Amino acid sequence: YYKLLVLMHHINADGVTLAILTKDLQDQYAQAMQLEDVLITPLELQYKDFSVWYEDYLRSPKGKASQVYWRDKLRGFHETVTLPYDAEKPSVREFKGHNERLVLSAGLTQRIEQYAAQHKISVFNVLISVVNVLMHRQTGREDILVGTSIDLRTNKKLECQVGQYVNILPLRTTIQSSDSFREVVQKSKVTLQEALEHKLYPYEKLVSDTGLNRNSPEDALINILLVMHNFDAARDKDRHLKFKKEPFDNETSKFDLVFSFVVQDGRLSIDLRYASALFSNNRILKLLESIEILTDNLIGQEAASISAHRLEKFEAI
Repeated sequence: YYKLLVLMHHINADGVTLAILTKDLQDQYAQAMQLEDVLITPLELQYKDFSVWYEDYLRSPKGKASQVYWRDKLRGFHETVTLPYDAEKPSVREFKGHNERLVLSAGLTQRIEQYAAQHKISVFNVLISVVNVLMHRQTGREDILVGTSIDLRTNKKLECQVGQYVNILPLRTTIQSSDSFREVVQKSKVTLQEALEHKLYPYEKLVSDTGLNRNSPEDALINILLVMHNFDAARDKDRHLKFKKEPFDNETSKFDLVFSFVVQDGRLSIDLRYASALFSNNRILKLLESIEILTDNLIGQEAASISAHRLEKFEAI
């Protein structure tokens, strides 16, 4: 077999871009195998068309309404959320990072999926709730703010368009120790729904509106990012050309912590990318272990107070 290495700058590509390129390569390879002319469907829109539309949106009533929503949602937010560090935070942000992976059992994955279906929410919504509880328990804070990335290809004509169409959404939720997991799930659900309704408002402008300096380690708006990836198991079925993703650690991290979730072959994988200048590998491994135990306990005892579940407290340096 052959290995294909593709290097792309994030300024002009995102995760969906990789899926589009993979499908195009498979389609064109299949045509070539049949000795057919390779057909490439012309794009109906270009990125410049999206840029013009985006600028119009920002000036529209909907764009102004989203600006008001985010200003109200983030009003009074001053201190970013993160775990206790293993080292002093440098005055200038460093981007050195590392990645650790945890694969949950098929049984626990199934329970998460069943819980999501029972409450008519997504698996991602359950995982956001678990991380919110974890951050509340580890920091003692009630004002929890994490972030997620979202695809901006809202127009069907953009579905096959490569490029950078990602926006970052802050998810701010108030959690109290007396809350049950069921209550946290509902709060997180409302927060996510509202954020998605205003997902087109650009993160850069949102940060500017808050008055926070995104380049300052002490004034970052989001230090913890959560991402859910969709794995299409049927995509490679009956294909002449098949792809297998190989693990690769580029040893960088744009955030303190990035949780990447994907369900594949009936098991949930959690990739945790972390700023290695701030956290020790031992702390990250303990964090992943805590997530697995906490998820199992929270789902099994959703009516109990979230403070009732045993959890090792991480201490700062």
